Amino acid sequence: MFFDNKVESHSLVMGASGKGKSVLSEQVRKNARLRGDLLVDTEMYREGRGLKPYEHEYARRLVLGLSGPLPRELRGKPVTVISDVSRPKKVKRQPKQFVKTVNGVTLERQLVADARDQLEMQTGVWLKQPQLIELMEESGIDETLADFGEAETQIREMLADALAMKLVGRSWPKCGALYNA
Repeated sequence: MFFDNKVESHSLVMGASGKGKSVLSEQVRKNARLRGDLLVDTEMYREGRGLKPYEHEYARRLVLGLSGPLPRELRGKPVTVISDVSRPKKVKRQPKQFVKTVNGVTLERQLVADARDQLEMQTGVWLKQPQLIELMEESGIDETLADFGEAETQIREMLADALAMKLVGRSWPKCGALYNA
């Protein structure tokens, strides 16, 4: 609600301009541009039009629910927010961490952790991440895991086979049915 000390009664006029948009939000946009405020409109962000780079970044944070410190250029600037997003709790940004194997394959750490959980579920053996990566590198499972993008049943079976071969002292086959399975 908008308040003014000199006015006792307030009227809020809602209507639609030509494209079904609120007249009030269009007026707020115009006023924000005239004052030089950053205009953060989540609808304009989704449509990909009309926002300046810093406004785009601010709107992106609102829509995705990201928290954390704002970029230096945005701190302390007046901002007008027109948002259709209601998020009671902001989600913290989860950076992706990657692991590069000897075979030149890049895997997300979460994917490797999922593979470790699958191996533990199948065999009951819990390996540390470096041990698991070494096992996957020797057997070529890292490439298959990167192709699939998730640790599923076939990956679980391949890891169990590779672990069994490592425990009995046999190397991974270079040809035949188990080669690059």
